[in-house]
Amino acid sequence: MTDQRQWSRRQWLATAGSTAAVGLAGCSSDDGSTDGTDDDGSTPGGNRGNGDTSNPGETNTQSFEGPVTADGEWPMRYLDAGNTRATEAVSGPPVPVQERWSKDVGDTVARPAVSGKTVYIATKENSCYAFDLLSGDQRWERSMGNGRVYDIAAIGDRIYVAQQGSVTALTKDNSVEWTFEDITSPADVLVSDGTVYTRSGKTLYARDAASGDELWTTTVDTGQSRPAVAGGSVLTKDQQYLRAFDAETGDQRYQVEHGGSIALNSVSVADGTAYFMADTNIEARSIEDGSLEWRWTDGAAEETPPTVADGVVYANPHGRTGPYRIDAETGENLGAIDIDGYTMPPVVADGTVFVSRPWTRETNARLYAIDAETNAVKWEMQPPDKLGQTPIVLEDLLVYGVPSVFEPA
Repeated sequence: MTDQRQWSRRQWLATAGSTAAVGLAGCSSDDGSTDGTDDDGSTPGGNRGNGDTSNPGETNTQSFEGPVTADGEWPMRYLDAGNTRATEAVSGPPVPVQERWSKDVGDTVARPAVSGKTVYIATKENSCYAFDLLSGDQRWERSMGNGRVYDIAAIGDRIYVAQQGSVTALTKDNSVEWTFEDITSPADVLVSDGTVYTRSGKTLYARDAASGDELWTTTVDTGQSRPAVAGGSVLTKDQQYLRAFDAETGDQRYQVEHGGSIALNSVSVADGTAYFMADTNIEARSIEDGSLEWRWTDGAAEETPPTVADGVVYANPHGRTGPYRIDAETGENLGAIDIDGYTMPPVVADGTVFVSRPWTRETNARLYAIDAETNAVKWEMQPPDKLGQTPIVLEDLLVYGVPSVFEPA
């Protein structure tokens, strides 16, 4: 693959246009979604309904014997409480995929959550749906009232819905267990060790996941990013500081100044280190005291939380191919994954890096499965209807926010 086109996120957003037509809008801005058509409305390579599973320039030496196991969970936006987008529990499809099922529920506004072989999704019409992961059968639908839904998580026996004015815990049979009101606009919901964390503007809330009872609340005048939870601390950042709060009490443990950032994007935490974007660079800091471990300055990274897996930090670049690969311990530049065009943040599943390139007026959407150790392409394909968002990766399956599920072709 050659670097023929250089696309920044702004260029992509300018050309991709509205995504509402096929229900892809509203997924997490960090993981994105897009849609579009060629001038003739066709999909090069055919297989419009199920996706072009050809692998130009490569030989797909792997095979799939079946049956589909569908093991694995994706309980919240970035998979885990550390926001890593990485798992060793599943490996994803070993070969290109085709659509297993898809549902038209209108425009989705939150990244799906997958738990107990059920896909949970929310829409702009403020409805939440539950679909069987394997069959696509609708298990239930619930109207959440007038408040816009921002995020959804599914942990254990509950589904947590953050919407304008409240956070609600639903049971898996679609009954309300508790509601936390008097919260203006909860931007997200994260669950860890029996605690639900959510933020609204300058305030961070911690609630008991079973009862909804208040555990603690803290306010930071400069605002806060989506939290990450690890090592007994809740970590957030603003445009100037990284902060750590005691996960049990909410007391601030430390505040350290970082290199600066435009947006309030999240921190990713793995193996005792917090990784985040600062002034287009990447900083790695100890979660114990916030001390700087390294600062990566070999490129210009996007203001999105990095993916961290198996000792490698993956970061989206500004205006060039990527993503970058950086040694998580030393900050050494390991080189970029060579893909033409702007790419979405990757997901790493048991040694395979899944990278999506969204549709633009000059490039079709493309999905790549790349060997994390060798950087070689295992397989690649053009997704149906030019899906270009970051997929949820399970064993043998990929889940997108339409919602739709894909299985080995």
